[in-house]
Amino acid sequence: MKTRVVHLSLGADWGVTLQDAVHARPGHRVLVLNDPLEMGPLRGIHTPEGLAARVEFMKNIFSTAGREGPVQDWSWLEDGLGIAPMFPPPPPDEIALMWQGQTAQDQLLLRLACAVWPDTEFWVADLRKLSAWCPNKLPVVPAFCADALRKLEGMIEPLSPQAKQVLADEWHAIAAQDHVLRIYRDGAVCCVPENYFDAGLLRLCTPEFKSRAWVAGAFIGGDECPLGVADTYVLHRLHAMAQQGLLEMRANEEDAWHTWVRKTGASQAA
Repeated sequence: MKTRVVHLSLGADWGVTLQDAVHARPGHRVLVLNDPLEMGPLRGIHTPEGLAARVEFMKNIFSTAGREGPVQDWSWLEDGLGIAPMFPPPPPDEIALMWQGQTAQDQLLLRLACAVWPDTEFWVADLRKLSAWCPNKLPVVPAFCADALRKLEGMIEPLSPQAKQVLADEWHAIAAQDHVLRIYRDGAVCCVPENYFDAGLLRLCTPEFKSRAWVAGAFIGGDECPLGVADTYVLHRLHAMAQQGLLEMRANEEDAWHTWVRKTGASQAA
């Protein structure tokens, strides 16, 4: 009977929480993929050319969302992108356990793993089961303590080979498209236009200057925004709309994070 388990995880707080849950357990390890799969081109991500295009897109995202001055060293980004951590695949005696949250990133990671690990046995820990007990907590890994995650392990379910193939096919279809933004909506991963969030962001902007960080935070915390959307992408879209002339941005010399933003056409009176 298989007892070795590789726990699939996103980076940052996701990885830390899972490490706490499996700490010092023989045969358990956490594999972290730091690449933000919900944004940026995915076509050819497994090739040097596709990865290079992805790196350039993400550099633009992070530089236009920048909280500080221009970035000179992009090694932290380049080293984190791509699917190299998924290789080599797990050995035959190791089960893959995906902690399944309701974000595009969680869902894409599962589909990617099914595509690149066709021979691996998969089990799924559906975080909605924990959310049903704790209705005030979002169905994402960092919302729960390690003890809660260990309790959920008693309710994991296997993925059939047929279900795995469906998910793998979804990954291949998504990765073949030229979209650069993906969300999880109504139980499916959806590829959406690059400016998908713009209308909602514009509704939060007024003729008076507001903190760009406040606008981004209010949008992410609102009902229009899918769960798990990165503030980096939202800040990038505010910058993009300023370049298009839809918004006016004013730097805050004391704190670049709190750049001011307002709709264009506002009175210039002090």
